Formats: sequence, C-alpha cells, structure tokens
Amino acid sequence: MPAYRTLVHAKLTPRPLDFLQPDLDDSKKSALKVGLGSPDFTLVQGPPGTGKTTSIAELVGQVLQENPAARILVSSQTHVALDDAVERIARLVPGRRVLRVGRPEKIGSELEAFALEHQMSLWREESVSLYAQDGAIGIGGLTDRGEMLFEPLHRFRTHRTRDKSGGYRWYNDYRLPQRLGEGIVTVRLHTNDEDRARRFNLTENVRPIPPSDPDFARLYARRNDAESINRNLEDTLFLGRAHSVGRLRQQVDLIGYALLVNGLTVLRHEQRARLPLAA
Repeated sequence: MPAYRTLVHAKLTPRPLDFLQPDLDDSKKSALKVGLGSPDFTLVQGPPGTGKTTSIAELVGQVLQENPAARILVSSQTHVALDDAVERIARLVPGRRVLRVGRPEKIGSELEAFALEHQMSLWREESVSLYAQDGAIGIGGLTDRGEMLFEPLHRFRTHRTRDKSGGYRWYNDYRLPQRLGEGIVTVRLHTNDEDRARRFNLTENVRPIPPSDPDFARLYARRNDAESINRNLEDTLFLGRAHSVGRLRQQVDLIGYALLVNGLTVLRHEQRARLPLAA
C-alpha cells in the first residue's frame, strides 16, 4: 500500500518533469503529475510523516518553474504545518518571494523574515522607478557626470486579463536585474484615467514589443502582411460598415478573408507552375 493515495484523478501533465527533489519516491511523483495535470483540484490523503509537505513544496516549485509570475496560496489548519511548508518552499526555490501571513505570535521565530510586517518594510525600501525609452521599459541611474543611464528590462511574458466589460487588458512582465533581487514587475499596456488626467499617452511611450526586444525582428516581419489583409478587407466594406455585428463574428470574417486570399495565391501559383517555359 502506498504511503498516501490520490482521491481525485486527473490527466497526467503532458510536459516532462525535471523534479527539484531527486529523492522523491514513485508515489509522490505520481501524485505530483496528477496535481500538475488537474484542471481544478487534487486531493491527497496520508498519515503524518509520509511526505505531504515535501510534495507541496515540489508542486509549488514546479508551478513557479512553468510560470515565474504565478501567485500561489498555501493554507493549513495549523500554524506548525504552515511554517514547515513555508520553510521547505523557501529552501527549494531560493530567491522567490515567500510571504507568511498570520498572527505574529503564532509564527515560528525562524520564519520571522517571511512575516508580513517584515516583508512590507522591505518592499517599502525596495521601490523601483521605471522609465521608457524608444518604447522599451527599463530602470535608470545617474552616471558620475549626472547623465541618465537607461537599462532596459528583460520582457519574458505578455499576457491578458478579462475586464468587467468582457474585453481584455494586456500586460507585460519584466524581470529585474540580479542586483535588485530578480523580481517580477508587471506593466499595463493600456491607458487609464490617471494617464488621461495628466495627458500622458502610454501607447506612444511604451510598446508591447519594442525594437530592442529579441522577438521584435521575428514578429515585425508579419506586421506588413497583417496590415495588408486588414486594409484589403476594409476596402470591401460598404460605407465603412462591418460585414457582421460583434467582435467574434468580425474575427470570423477576417479569418475567412485571409483563407480566401491564401487559397487564391496557392491556386495562381499552381497555375503558373503548369505553364510551359518560354523558348
């Protein structure tokens, strides 16, 4: 009988796992694969001392490897168990922000560095000013001559969130340099009321993928094709009116039009290929 058993089964995670703790036994590895592949939740049952906390730390570490900007909540009915989990996680993923929330008198003395009050004091001292240059986000410093030195930040993820109206807001995640703790900074890519009040045009100063970004050359080459398709589709509109009502229907129109253009291109290419060569 295994040390503990999984009560809710899910599909195994499709990606290969490089376990952070190589001494995990097969039952723990199996539970971790199920947990990482679960679309909702996984229940694991086992008596004390069977390694549930070890598996929790490994699970958190795997999620952070896949998504460094992930926010993970770990809770427990006892403070001792939570202290043990926090200590294991902090040791397994050094350099990550780990926050221990709870009444100060209930938190173990060895974990005071992770307590909310202590972390808040550190965050107040570690505020970073961001600057924009040529569409890129970075940090600035002064040289010995008093000149501003711009250091662009590495963009490692662009993502979106759905707002109350059903639309999407886009954000970029940047990683701070090692001397600043390699933390994650999220920058919005849309203009808000505060920007409009001070007449700051965010879209003119911050580009989702600026020319200095490693992905710029690969993606910018597709821009002309996309704009050409949009313009040709726009020329087919009667009095500038869309063929369909609603964002999803208009997206279907655009995809259908692109497929039509591509199909005609392939047909003409095949017809030309069959023509005899001129003498």
